[in-house]
Amino acid sequence: MASSTHVRSLLAVCILRNSSVTFSRLPQCKRCSSHAAQDKVKPPGILKRYLIDKVIDMVNKSTTQLEKAYPTVFQIYRTFKTGLSSFVRDSREYYQVITGLWSGRSLTELSRRQLEVLRQVPRDFLKVIPVLVLALVPGGSVAIPLAYVFPRSFLSYHFWTDHQRQTFWKHDLKHRLQHLRPILDHMQLLSRHIEDCQLEEKILQITKKVQLSVNPSYTEVLGVKPLFESYPYNLDRISIAYVRHLAKCMNMPLRRSRLKADALLLHYTDLAMLREGINNLSDFELEQACYWRGLNPFGLQRDEQVIYLQHWTTVSKILEENSISLLLHLPVMFGFCQPSNRELFGGRHHWWRHRSSF
Repeated sequence: MASSTHVRSLLAVCILRNSSVTFSRLPQCKRCSSHAAQDKVKPPGILKRYLIDKVIDMVNKSTTQLEKAYPTVFQIYRTFKTGLSSFVRDSREYYQVITGLWSGRSLTELSRRQLEVLRQVPRDFLKVIPVLVLALVPGGSVAIPLAYVFPRSFLSYHFWTDHQRQTFWKHDLKHRLQHLRPILDHMQLLSRHIEDCQLEEKILQITKKVQLSVNPSYTEVLGVKPLFESYPYNLDRISIAYVRHLAKCMNMPLRRSRLKADALLLHYTDLAMLREGINNLSDFELEQACYWRGLNPFGLQRDEQVIYLQHWTTVSKILEENSISLLLHLPVMFGFCQPSNRELFGGRHHWWRHRSSF
């Protein structure tokens, strides 16, 4: 009995060993496999892949046919989509900049791009936000096509085509440059109140050069800087009519205090542009910088635009808050007789040329 029992136990041990070996060689169940196998997706079958390719091809063909049938609608759609993305990006950057300023950050720490966003986005809000709010109202989606009927009034430059931007900027500059002649007249009128004879002669030399379509150098402009620090050309000392022409020429607020704040913001933008390098600006950024500073950039070579900004920033970097009025007069001194600006008035030289001898 004992021997038979021992034999049975040996047989049981052998069966268990063989069974364990056999089970260890079986393939593992998918549910019990590692996590690495679970995050893999099987490629689609031949039939499914064929159907997906057919659907994508059908959508592309339908889009092409609709674009050919309704090119204007598709152009508006693409322009609005791109413009909305750009507008949202600028709005987010504006929020970051303004919160940083509220927390004690200085304007001198901001980049050129951040300063331009700080200056431009509030103006864009006034145009775009009413249209976007109306578009969110049920049935208000018609506001977007209507806005494209009058894009200059109801949309910012983000939503314009290149042709629209060029047309609208030229139209705006034409109205802004009409204030150059009254500013020059005010400069000549107040020059008789200058007590320093040398400074009086310098400012008269500049005004006569401008009248004869000769650009004064930046050294000549810096030579009359003391006249803009106090009487008669300081921003706090000139008349309301004079302030109004300066503000409209630069597309800035008419109120004296806000005009000074905007001029200082432009001054800090000039300093940031110098730090980052004028030559590093893209073509669009270069055109926008010239447009904001009273120069029609269309029709000019890139080098001509860079030279204009170099002369502008050479003067701007020397200025302080008490002499910021000189910055507002730079469109008269540097932009008055620019050929691209004259073209906005049909090349009429007599519009800014007196027949007085120089």
